[in-house]
Amino acid sequence: MKKKDFFLIITAAAVILAAALLYTNKGSGARQEEDTAAALMKADRWDFITFGRYEQDGNPDNGPEPIEWCMLRREENEEGGTDILLLSRYCISCRAYHTPVQDITWEESDIRTYLNGSFCREAFDEEEQSLIRTSVNENPGNDLLNIDGGPDTEDRVFLLSALEYNVYFHDEEERWLTGRAEATFQAVQEGIYTAGADPADREYLREGEEGYTRWWLRSPGNEAYSAQFVEEDGEVFEGGAAVDINYIYGLRPAVWVRLK
Repeated sequence: MKKKDFFLIITAAAVILAAALLYTNKGSGARQEEDTAAALMKADRWDFITFGRYEQDGNPDNGPEPIEWCMLRREENEEGGTDILLLSRYCISCRAYHTPVQDITWEESDIRTYLNGSFCREAFDEEEQSLIRTSVNENPGNDLLNIDGGPDTEDRVFLLSALEYNVYFHDEEERWLTGRAEATFQAVQEGIYTAGADPADREYLREGEEGYTRWWLRSPGNEAYSAQFVEEDGEVFEGGAAVDINYIYGLRPAVWVRLK
């Protein structure tokens, strides 16, 4: 065999192999998206499922861990498919709602920018992002004290409002079982409050509260510079807390996932 012919054969084989690998990779990506969608489609309300990845064990050397979510709602969309609402099972991060302290609405808050920006890009790959629906969220204010909640917003990742929390967790048992939240080890390292971590607080805790934490809602509290949160017993604290507190309070992101 001439060297020229041998070279042409090797080149052709390399091209065929590269094309096969490219086709396989594309197929793998499609199968991964199908597998993710299929797993989500099987979920019932209150089921825990995994979707996306985020640093949670406090050890970045071993990579981010799968995010666990609780399925809160399933509804049919206008395309004849199914949308499901997911809320993270754990408080995955400890962050201020907004800094510096000032009158602020969800629309303009730092936490909204973070969730829809770097968090969304970091936690979800391209296939997962393609499944996340942009939702139009209403942002009711505090009518009793005439505090504006801001205009409707379009969000891919968001915090529940106080109204949404009370709708989805209207039952006392639901608030106790799933409304309460534990924090990831990463969130603890970031400074999140966990009930009972300080022995001096334990005498004030009710049975079953120890180890749970508080997490932000997007609704305003009793001041325009405050936001409501869910306490360690699963109840909403309507008075809220100052938005610049960058310890104590955690995040439980929510997403709508579209399944065609």
